[in-house]
Amino acid sequence: MTAPRLLPAKASTFLVTFGLALTIVWIVIGAVDVAGTGDDWRIFWGAGHSVGTPALIRASRFAYTPGAAWLLWPFAHLPIAAGYYIYVVIMVACATAAAWLASKIYSLPFQTTAFMAFAWAPFTIAICLGQNSPVALLCVMLATFGIVRRNQSLAGIGLGLLLYKPSDAVAVAFLLLILRQWRALAVAAAFALAWYLSSAAAAHDWLWPTQYVTMLSALYGRDVVANADYAISVPTLLTRFGVPNAAAWLAGAILLLASTPLLLRVSRLEAASVAPLIGVAASPHAWGYEAILALPFLWLAAARLNAVTFALLALAYVVAPFYLFARVIHFNVLTIPVLGGVALWMRRRI
Repeated sequence: MTAPRLLPAKASTFLVTFGLALTIVWIVIGAVDVAGTGDDWRIFWGAGHSVGTPALIRASRFAYTPGAAWLLWPFAHLPIAAGYYIYVVIMVACATAAAWLASKIYSLPFQTTAFMAFAWAPFTIAICLGQNSPVALLCVMLATFGIVRRNQSLAGIGLGLLLYKPSDAVAVAFLLLILRQWRALAVAAAFALAWYLSSAAAAHDWLWPTQYVTMLSALYGRDVVANADYAISVPTLLTRFGVPNAAAWLAGAILLLASTPLLLRVSRLEAASVAPLIGVAASPHAWGYEAILALPFLWLAAARLNAVTFALLALAYVVAPFYLFARVIHFNVLTIPVLGGVALWMRRRI
């Protein structure tokens, strides 16, 4: 957010630094208040207990590549609140690292990119629920850095690490495919093999993908019913209104495919920044915390700031916290910056 264009340099630096300090205090207060009671953290803590047994897939709601549960094993040997606090520190570190990469990619001050990351409401959602979307953000930024700097190995590493959550990896993999980044895809394939082997050990089953897909299908269906008010993607919104799962997921796939000529028409920087947002909009399983992947798009907008863009950014940040009232109004306002951002970008590039 190159605020010096709109404010004196000293004033903008003070405001961003002050805002960053406030958001950090807010994160600490939220983490202390939740103390590891978030629904998703309980799932992850439980996954740490069941890793290495068939129960990881059969009797849990762990919607990630099973091998990722090995990373949660140490937390399972700690009290749930203590493990959560350590986990929060790691998530903050991941978001900080992603913001640092963003400062290099978009030529923005680090204080600005960090403030935008921590002040973005989906980050707070992730912290309170015990979610790991900041990890996904860091992986996306690694891939983006590789794409922009034409370092296919780094782009492949970013995608490969992101395969811990396949639904988040689809858009990045798709972008690398249409850009014909074969070396990057080969590196990611090596990671996929490592994930398969670690998952076989985690689920105690070499044929784990079959059960995993069955579990995901059932879990996605239940989640859309239980969390319909929090839906932010095209497939989840369509499913909420009675569209069959297959048709809703097809609509998401069509949205991703429709973006192909537009992604190829713009710079690598712009394509890598908007692809994660399109991925969220097209995802069959996207809730509020997933909107943290809108940050590359927001950082790009900040790097190209003008009065109109500033107003839209400000509106997105003001509207986002009202996700807290989703159960009351039966609508997640994060749908506005997610689907609205995709629609505005596509309209501008058509």
